[in-house]
Parts: sequence; structure tokens; C-alpha cells
Amino acid sequence: MNGTRLGKNLRLAAQQEYEIALYTEPVFGSPEKEGNPAMPFGYTRFINSQRGSWIVRVLELPQNRDAMIASAARERPPAEAIDALPEIIEMQPDAKERTLIGRAIRPIMERAGWTVGTPRQSMPFPGVTFGSGTLYHRATGTGND
Repeated sequence: MNGTRLGKNLRLAAQQEYEIALYTEPVFGSPEKEGNPAMPFGYTRFINSQRGSWIVRVLELPQNRDAMIASAARERPPAEAIDALPEIIEMQPDAKERTLIGRAIRPIMERAGWTVGTPRQSMPFPGVTFGSGTLYHRATGTGND
């Protein structure tokens, strides 16, 4: 199955699951309504949600992972490489989701031998979905230098 077809299938499945979840789960951060406690809006909850796990699968596709690494190698934020992905644009992530997508990028980059810049550095860029992103540097002592 080629990447485009896989992306389309993942997108459709995630959209269906997300629409079902809208009617069966309380909204993230919503006040208590009709006895449903508000869900904590955190990274773990996000990546375990249907929508969040779908985003992580899209980010981990080899072509997207490689594009993020190439972006970091050019001293650009990895988020810039995925900013205009149709899968991300179609989701129309809100500000909190964009932050959590940035957090989902970090473990992918760390597994590839990259670390967050110290001190934590962010760089603005003219994006479609994101307006800035964290810079990463090659981790030292990983054997990937």
C-alpha cells in the first residue's frame, strides 16, 4: 500500500472514530455537564485518544519522520516539515492540539538521535498550521554524531 493510500485510509478511520467519540466522550477540558466529569487535557490523554493516536501514526510515517529529521538538520523546527501535510490541515487542530502535536514530535526526534535545543529554543516560521516550533540538535554520545 503506498503512502498516499495509507494516509487516506488512516485519515478516514480516524475521522470516523473521532466523530463517534464526540458523542460518547465528554469534551476535553469541558466543565462537568450531566454528571460527566471534565477530562484532563494532557499529553497522555491526547495520544491515547482516537484523534491523538491518529496524529502520532501520521507523524511516524517514514516520509514524515525523515522530513522532520531533515528539517532539524537544516537548523529548522521539525514542525515546519509537517506544517502543510494535508492530514494535519484537514484536522484543523486548535491551539492546544498544536501544542500537543509539538510534544508528540519530541519522542520521534529523540529516537532518531536528536535532542531539544538548550536552552529550549523556538523559531517562528510562516506556517499554515503552526507558527513556530522547537529547534532540535544532534544528541551527543548517542553514536549518531
